[in-house]
Amino acid sequence: MRAAAAVPGIEVDATPRLLIRFADGHRVEPIARGRYRLHAYAACRAHHPRHRR
Repeated sequence: MRAAAAVPGIEVDATPRLLIRFADGHRVEPIARGRYRLHAYAACRAHHPRHRR
């Protein structure tokens, strides 16, 4: 959660709500209380050449 809160423009108080929205959209998945990782689907898309910009 600290890494997400360190993103410029993201308020620390908004970080938990933002991560929940990302989890609902299958972008991240919770792995422990207060800890998230990139969802497998999102990770696959991020590494696939067709989805790179």
